[in-house]
Amino acid sequence: DTLEFLEHQMPELSIKYCGSRLECVVKQGKGKKKVQEQHQDSQKKMRKRQGKKKAQKCQESQEKMSKTLAEVLALLTDLLNAYNWGVSVKKLQEFLVTEEGFDLQKFSIAHGYKDTLEFLEHQMPELNIKYHGNRLNSVVNQHRAKQRETKEEQKNANQRIEVLELELRSYNLRFRGIPEELGELDLEKGFQKLIQDFLKVKHDFPEIEHIFRINSKYASQNKLPRDILVSFADKKWKDTILIKQRKKLLTFEGQQVQIFQDLPLSIIKKRKEFGNLTQVLQKRQIRYHWKIPFALEIFLIEGKKIITTVEQAELFVQELLAKDKYQCSGLEDTRNAFREEGGIRKGKEKKKRKKWMS
Repeated sequence: DTLEFLEHQMPELSIKYCGSRLECVVKQGKGKKKVQEQHQDSQKKMRKRQGKKKAQKCQESQEKMSKTLAEVLALLTDLLNAYNWGVSVKKLQEFLVTEEGFDLQKFSIAHGYKDTLEFLEHQMPELNIKYHGNRLNSVVNQHRAKQRETKEEQKNANQRIEVLELELRSYNLRFRGIPEELGELDLEKGFQKLIQDFLKVKHDFPEIEHIFRINSKYASQNKLPRDILVSFADKKWKDTILIKQRKKLLTFEGQQVQIFQDLPLSIIKKRKEFGNLTQVLQKRQIRYHWKIPFALEIFLIEGKKIITTVEQAELFVQELLAKDKYQCSGLEDTRNAFREEGGIRKGKEKKKRKKWMS
């Protein structure tokens, strides 16, 4: 019946039984209190959980805010590398908040900067910033800065390659002007005999690693003998030949043979840019020396001078020319003075002769 239903389905009820089951009195007082107590307990538990979650979130945010400057800069560089064409300061801040839970603006202000843009200007000066009226809309780009870094890296890599190539070619010499008829059957034997006669060595002859002729358009078009490239086993033979060449020219059948060091094409091009300076130095008989990988060392009376760029070379040429003008003007003044003194002396001598004759 109904009473049994209430007993099973609502056990929290208070029932006062009577003889007739229909006259039993049903109350909800004590059961309601239990329900309210249970509800209050559940609410307390929920509040505790929420409090713990909030505390965890605050702790996480504090940990994120306590990131070091190096970590923040690394995070920004990684993020900016993804945007080749740049990103606005506003989007940058929003992305860091949503993805990393890190407030860049608060971090910037905590480090004594007015806003994020000022932080980026001071901490990442290599960035390219396109400013707008609203500072948050300013676009930050790392693409050009990255290009500069890659250019510098490429330049350093090229210098290292040049040094290695120079080291490999340091045993080589190029000979120009030797006819093709020399040693067609055995070029090495013919060349050794030529060098032995030049150095006046009979028994001790230079050991050659390899020798061959170099094909070139200029030689084929002008019907000239191709250059001979010789690689010596010992570097001393290369040095002795170069020293000997300064005192005595190498000739073959009455014709002069030019001797060159085997240099990379990149260094030859650079040295050509210094042609004006080297000509001026040769005219004035000023000694100079090429340094590795690329620099011109000049030996002056007042000391050594090292030149590495074309701008420095042009300035030094102007200085030399200015000195020459000053010296020339000084010489002309002294010559004129001597002429005037000579004229006065001649006039006095003529007068003395006239008096003596009279």
